[in-house]
Amino acid sequence: MVDSTFLLLFIIKKVMSQTSKKGNKGLANVIADLSNNDYFLFLPLSDINCVDLVVSDKEMNLKRVQIKYRSIFKGKIEIPTETVVNGKKVPVEIDKIDIWAVYCPDNKKVYYVSSKDFKDKKTLTLRVDVKQKQKTVHYAEDYLDIEKAWNK
Repeated sequence: MVDSTFLLLFIIKKVMSQTSKKGNKGLANVIADLSNNDYFLFLPLSDINCVDLVVSDKEMNLKRVQIKYRSIFKGKIEIPTETVVNGKKVPVEIDKIDIWAVYCPDNKKVYYVSSKDFKDKKTLTLRVDVKQKQKTVHYAEDYLDIEKAWNK
């Protein structure tokens, strides 16, 4: 029997060969996380728009997902509202994305952020190290459940 992770990475590499290695790793980990939580997944066959993945729940409600691969820097994960399309950085039209799925290789977690959280922002910061909770700070631990982003 073929290892499903190997098969998934092989398919992603063939279908989306123009994306970066980091992008492929982010996509593979988001797919694994969502698959393990019983979501249905649909991959766009091109790399010409900001939608990296279409996700469906059991009732076939669809969400358009932008995937980011972001490392922790100084206790924070910075999520820019730009993407790479055909090798060029371009701003994401936030109204065309429902959820941002952010894979962090440092802690191997996926964070799910509603596009509504990006309102009027070019970058959203998730704080990973929690010393003292503050109302105006976005804490990474609050974004581990896709349901929160799904239902915003």
